[in-house]
Amino acid sequence: MHSSNKPVFIKFSLIEDPQVQRTRRILSIILGTCICLSILRMISVIFGNGSNACLIKTEFVAEIVQFLSSILAYSFGLFVTRRYYETGLRIFAWLIILELVIIGIGIIIVVLIILGGIHRTVPNSTTYKDRDSLMIRTQIGALTCAFIYVFASVLDIIIAKFAFKLINLIGIKRSLPLPQI
Repeated sequence: MHSSNKPVFIKFSLIEDPQVQRTRRILSIILGTCICLSILRMISVIFGNGSNACLIKTEFVAEIVQFLSSILAYSFGLFVTRRYYETGLRIFAWLIILELVIIGIGIIIVVLIILGGIHRTVPNSTTYKDRDSLMIRTQIGALTCAFIYVFASVLDIIIAKFAFKLINLIGIKRSLPLPQI
């Protein structure tokens, strides 16, 4: 008897589906790493010398609030990922998209700072020599800041990709017909 013509209903719960588990595991690892890095950076701001890679002077409280909000957002993402909350994952993914837009604006500002730092004076003039070291420091800080922004945006794209993939997988698994026993 050949049983390939019979419809086979296989009940894969979200816990038993390897594709859902793989996506969930990858997203959980990335979010856990982001939480750890945010905590370490916040500790270094609290107990360290407070040097900023972007050479932009910020207040102590603003940096702490920035890292606490990152920890809160990534923790929310980790929570909804571990609990398979489809709506929570959508909210988290759209928050990541909003963060990408803000990072894009930051990258544009940094590029404008770099382009604005190009000297318009003659290299042998006294104006050029006086501002030379300041401009080099500003451009190095802006390049470092741009690198950080680009890295953060690539990481956010990866997080958003896996969050939307997990949303789709959860939606597909919940819409499958259940076998009648």
